[in-house]
Parts: sequence; C-alpha cells; structure tokens
Amino acid sequence: MKALRQLPRLLAAPSESAVGLLNGLVEQHLFLGIAAEGGAGRVTEVLGQVGKPYLKWKARGWAGQARKWTPGEVDRALELLLEADRQAKTGHADLAVLEGLLLQLETLKRGI
Repeated sequence: MKALRQLPRLLAAPSESAVGLLNGLVEQHLFLGIAAEGGAGRVTEVLGQVGKPYLKWKARGWAGQARKWTPGEVDRALELLLEADRQAKTGHADLAVLEGLLLQLETLKRGI
C-alpha cells in the first residue's frame, strides 16, 4: 500500500517513467530467481558475468529475500512484469499500469 501511495509522486519526477521503474523491478526479480536457484554465490557469479561486479554486496540481500519466494512465484512475477512493460510501452497510462502491477504482485505473494 505504501508503494501505491508513493507512485504518483515518483512518476512526477522528471527522470522517472513506468518503463524505467519496471526495468529496476525486472532486474530485482531476475536476481531473486537466480538467488532462489543458486544462492548468493551464484548471484555474485552472474553479476560478474553481466559486468556488474560492483553490485556483489547485494548478493546476500537477494538470497535472503529469495527465501520468501518459490521459483513459480518468481516466474509469475516476471510474467506480470513483462505484461506491464508491454502496456507501458504501448501508451497505457503509466500510473494505471504500475498500480495494476503492484496489486497483482501483492495478490501473488498473499496467495489470493
């Protein structure tokens, strides 16, 4: 709910867009999936392979967060993110796309 309340202010920033925010969420969920499958060591390895070794300090955090996700939940979250990205890139209202995504992710995690 906090994220939903902050969306209008965040999107009002000149340097932010739905696509930019979605890119960050996709990266977060990709690394959650990597951590769920291979732990912090695998995340560190992948960060090196993709040219982001400076983010290795995040590996343990992602591994901790990944314990709260099943591989199926991560896959579903990535599907939701892909659909939201498509909508944002085809001219749908940024706020509506992100609000819908956040509600879907909340529903996913609550198992509703």
